[in-house]
Amino acid sequence: MALADLTVNFTLNNFTILVILGAVAGLVTGQLMKSKGWMVLADLCFGLVGMLVGVFAVGAPLGISHLGFQGDMLMALLGSVFAVVLVHAVAVVRHKAQA
Repeated sequence: MALADLTVNFTLNNFTILVILGAVAGLVTGQLMKSKGWMVLADLCFGLVGMLVGVFAVGAPLGISHLGFQGDMLMALLGSVFAVVLVHAVAVVRHKAQA
């Protein structure tokens, strides 16, 4: 006797996968750069922004889309990592300028 018969269909489209990849790449990059406090949330946000820039502003004009979804994933990963590294570099320069 079954109390409940439940079937769940879960589908991720490509954009959702790219968003998850950008967020995770931002968080991992931030952790490798020893982020603390609110900077962890900033890493997440800039990972997402970097993913959007990487896929749509850099990948599309360079014709990366002919590589398919794997090319988009690569551009999302590179864009996320670049955005987080850039934000950390700016933060370090600003911190040293104030001292």
